[in-house]
Order: sequence, then structure tokens, then C-alpha cells
Amino acid sequence: MKKLTVEVATREKAGQGASRAIRRNNLIPAVIYGLKKESSIITVDFKGFAKLLEIPKLKTTLFLLNNGGKEEKVLLKDIQYHTISKQPIHLDFLRIDEAKPIAINISVNITGQEDSMAIKKGANLTIISREVPVIGLIKDMVEEVTFDITNLNTGDSIHTQDLQLPDGLSLQPNTENITVLSLTTIEDDAEQETATNTSEEITETSESSDETTKE
Repeated sequence: MKKLTVEVATREKAGQGASRAIRRNNLIPAVIYGLKKESSIITVDFKGFAKLLEIPKLKTTLFLLNNGGKEEKVLLKDIQYHTISKQPIHLDFLRIDEAKPIAINISVNITGQEDSMAIKKGANLTIISREVPVIGLIKDMVEEVTFDITNLNTGDSIHTQDLQLPDGLSLQPNTENITVLSLTTIEDDAEQETATNTSEEITETSESSDETTKE
């Protein structure tokens, strides 16, 4: 897991009015919470953080927030964006304890499409989930896990339990059967679409019958 140091400053006031004033000064209001400690409200330099947004997988990055020489280790949990400008307007950071496991989603990198015989024979690759929920110590965290589909056959489906996780990481509870991808034929897709449409028609007919009965 990569690390980034970010300079922050304590802010005195919370609330929408205070946050708007902060943004006018080219700063982003933010909050730090977690580890059963009191939340801290801070500001982050807008231009500096905007550059960080160009870095991929930012939510699997360990942030070192430096506030006047006092450093906190955190993960970026949420970014709120302006609905029109799409600029970041608020940040949420979660404190972490390097000695305790954390739960996080990491990316799944799918490889082997060009060499896949199933795809060459006409199979469709459907990626259903691009993330896998894992748990482990921060020192064992990685940005992504890779799965090679080269040797998969048409009709195969891969679930989270099929992914090979690095030592020290395991799946979060009750997430073993999340479908990651599947290789299907055009006929399979058509049958699935037909089944879906039929199910919707049955539901609509049932609802119509219920309404008639009520009348």
C-alpha cells in the first residue's frame, strides 16, 4: 500500500456557512474520525489535493496527515463532490491502528483477455464486480489483486473465493460467493434477458390482477 503525506490544518468552526467560507479560501473542509477518539475538523489545500485525485486507487492509500508536526495515519473513506463543478467539497478520513486489522475493498485487475480461447471462440466477458472486500493489517494491504482468465472456459464464473489473496489478507465475512466475472455465450445472454423479461411480465400481470381484485 502506497503512502502519501498531506499537510492539513485545524479549523475552528463547523457547519455549512463555515464550510463555504473555507472553500472561498481554496481549502477543502474535512473530518477525521475513528478509533473511539473525538472527531477532528480540519482543512486541506484544494490545489494540492486536486492533484492527488489523479492518482489511481486513492482509497487504498495510506495517508499521513501532518497537522503542525502532529501526524495521524488515516484512510480516505469518502469524497463529496459539487453536483455541477464536480470539484471536491468535503473529505472524510478514517483513523487506523496499524496493529489492528481493517476492512477495505481492493481492486480486481482482470488479465488474459487477449489470450483467452473462450473469448476467441465468441464468449462474452462480463465483469460484475471490480472490487473484493478483504480484511487484514495495513502492512499486508495491496492496491489490487490480479486474476488471469486465459484458461477459463465458456460458462465459467469466478467468485471472490476463487481469487488468490496475498498472505495476511482474507475475505471479509460472508463475502465468499460474490460473483466477480463470467464468460457466457450470446445465447446465454439472450436466454437470461428473456427470463428477466418474462419475470417482469408475470410481476406486472400479478400486480394488475391484485388491483382488479381490490376494485
